[in-house]
Amino acid sequence: MNASANQYQSDILSGKDTQFSKRNQEICDLVIGLDLGTSCTKVVVQSPFRHKKWSQAIPLNENYREPYLIPTQLFYDAESGVTDIVDFSGAKRFQNLKLRFIDKPNQSVCTLKDGHVACIRDFSVAFIANILFKTREWIFENCSDKFRQFKLIWHLNMGIPSSNFRKQYFALYKAIALAGWNQSTSSKDITLQDASLCYEAGSQNGNDSIHPELVNIIPEVTAEVVNYARSESRNSGLHVIVDIGASTLDVAGFELYERSGKDNYSLIETQVRRLGAYRCHLARIREMKRLILQEYALDEEFSDPSYRVHQTLEEYLPQIELDTISERDFTFRKLVRVCTGKVIKLLHNESDPLAKAWETGLSIFLCGGGQYVDLYQSVLRDIEADWQRYNSKMRFRVTRLDQRPSNFHGEGAEFHRLAVAYGLSFPKDEFGDIWPKPKKRKIIRMEKDFNIYEKNYIRKEDM
Repeated sequence: MNASANQYQSDILSGKDTQFSKRNQEICDLVIGLDLGTSCTKVVVQSPFRHKKWSQAIPLNENYREPYLIPTQLFYDAESGVTDIVDFSGAKRFQNLKLRFIDKPNQSVCTLKDGHVACIRDFSVAFIANILFKTREWIFENCSDKFRQFKLIWHLNMGIPSSNFRKQYFALYKAIALAGWNQSTSSKDITLQDASLCYEAGSQNGNDSIHPELVNIIPEVTAEVVNYARSESRNSGLHVIVDIGASTLDVAGFELYERSGKDNYSLIETQVRRLGAYRCHLARIREMKRLILQEYALDEEFSDPSYRVHQTLEEYLPQIELDTISERDFTFRKLVRVCTGKVIKLLHNESDPLAKAWETGLSIFLCGGGQYVDLYQSVLRDIEADWQRYNSKMRFRVTRLDQRPSNFHGEGAEFHRLAVAYGLSFPKDEFGDIWPKPKKRKIIRMEKDFNIYEKNYIRKEDM
């Protein structure tokens, strides 16, 4: 090891640090893409202007099988307020962090020993702070050969569900992202009390380790397609993305076009429902239990003393033929169909009825951790078949955004689980302009009533 390397190794660095050395002058940008998922959080760091745009999935999960999937939960001491993303002695666990934050960010959770009443927002800030602390710690421990000679310019991009891409949510998400960064660079333990203080201080806390303008909130569906937008196979115009997470199904219609040499994204129609892959799994189990009970019930027949006693236990169990079971009858599947079909219907009938995609084929991206679950694929096939009854030219071009980029590193990582975090690791300028949903242009195109997605409509947020 040369003298220069020894110099850097002699400096004791931790996750609270932001530089290998304050003496460095030559700059290098590092972008942290933070995908705050409902079940798991993913982090990808990219060097967009050096080392051939090197990007790396950060393994922060101590579970070796899934090191890149960090459970979105926080462990905390109910007296001191100290937090961590891994369990520790005497800690309590706070789960469903993202969904609870979306629903009620200011809801009180607990009162600490010093009298501080910690709310869900405090837990969110502390969780982000722990993630950022450990991300920088991993970079310092594993990437000194790449970055130790540079002054690091940090960027932080965090995703937001498409349905929340509105002014009030945008400001809230940016506030907790900035507060999480500021807290992560503190010399103290990451506590719920300090999370509250950092949030209240905002950008006025005197922390100069990141410029507030380099903390950006980007729609998750936009981050998911940024790699496609930069590829040779990209097409301008109307697209639909169906992003299947563990808890949520995010369906969005957007227009991709180029202006002044930059990509522009216009989010037109969005629907987010709690119909993700894990909830699909739970719904399937409930439905199977119902079917079993339907076939085998302890009714009067079994309680009759004259009933013939079976010779074996197996004879009591129902003989259900699996090929007679159709998921099309499942309530959960009907809800997925309503959510997906509603976006396509609104795009066709109201928001963008003149798009060329209705004649040339509507590009639909199937993505997210649950994209290979057949239920979601079959829903798209059924919706396409229904549309074709009224318009034989209607075609869906369903593709997956799972192609692993050449600059992406992460041993054993399933890229489709990390695609959003990878997209978020691009500098904000790479996204061009991202516009929220415009006013609808109500145009009556046809007299036929396309309520084919509304039949059996069940309006319930959670299943």
